[in-house]
Amino acid sequence: MGVFVIKQGQVLSVKDPYKAGRIKVLLPQDGIEPREECNAFPLLPKYIQSPINEGDAVFVISSEVGNIESQRYYIGPIISQPQGYGSDKHLYGRGPATAALDGTDANLQETIDNFEDTKGAFPNISGDTALVGKVSEDILLRDREIDIRCGIRGPATNIPELKGNVVFNTVNPSYIQLKFAKNGTSYVNIVGDSVNIMSHDGITRTDFGGSITNQDHLIKEEEMEALRMKLHPVPYGDVLVEYLERIRTAFNEHQHAWLNMPPDGVAQEQMNSMNFGNIMSDTLSIT
Repeated sequence: MGVFVIKQGQVLSVKDPYKAGRIKVLLPQDGIEPREECNAFPLLPKYIQSPINEGDAVFVISSEVGNIESQRYYIGPIISQPQGYGSDKHLYGRGPATAALDGTDANLQETIDNFEDTKGAFPNISGDTALVGKVSEDILLRDREIDIRCGIRGPATNIPELKGNVVFNTVNPSYIQLKFAKNGTSYVNIVGDSVNIMSHDGITRTDFGGSITNQDHLIKEEEMEALRMKLHPVPYGDVLVEYLERIRTAFNEHQHAWLNMPPDGVAQEQMNSMNFGNIMSDTLSIT
C-alpha cells in the first residue's frame, strides 16, 4: 500500500463538544479496504465557514507522512458539479462527490452550460470571485460590481436531464447589487417582492408582535408577511409632488358659483382625477 499525503475521506460525524470544528473521518486508503478513522481539524481559518454534513466527502491532509498518529486537517466538502451543491456524497468512494477526480469523466452529468435556463445561476468560474451557498444563495465579486443574491436558482422542473437547483430564477430573486459604472456613476440596487426598511426604534410603533432580532433567523419567515402589513408604505416621490401641486392649484384656482355650492372649474376636475392611492409604493415599506 502506497503512502498517502492527501486522502479522500467520508465524514462520519460533525459533532464536536467544544465547537472547534473538528470532524471524524473515514479514510478508505486503498479502494474500500483497509479503512482508517481519524479526527481532523478544519484547514480553513475560522473566519471562513464551510458547512459539513455526515456522508460528505473531504480532503484529509496529514502533518507527518506515514504517521497515523499525526495531526490531521481537512478541506471540504468535495463537490463534483453544480448539480451536487447540498447533495454530493462520498458513499465509500462510489458517490458523485468524487466523480470529477479520477479524470475519466465517466460518471459526470451533462454540463449545465448546455441548457439556456441555467445561464447566470452560478458564478462565472473564469471571471467571478464568489462565495456560493448550498441551496440558492451566493455573493459575487465581479468587475466593478458586488452582488448579494438569494433565491437565485431553483430546480429544473421541466428538464429531466438537469438535477439539483441549477435553473436561474427569472421571476423573483432577491438581491442587492452594488455597481460602479464605466462612466464613473455608482449605483446601489435593492430588489425583491417586498423591500422593507426598519429601525429598532420604529418597529416598536408598528404593534408587531414578533421580533426583528430573533437569535436563530433574525426575522423569522413565518413573521414576514405580518410584519410587512404593519409597516408604512413609502410614497413615490415624483407622484407625490405632482399630487401636492394639484392640491395647491385646486385651492388657488377653484371657484364656487354661490355660498355653500360645490366648487367648479378645471383645477377641481384635475384634482378629482388624481387617485390618492397612486402615490403609494406597493413594494417598499418603512418604519
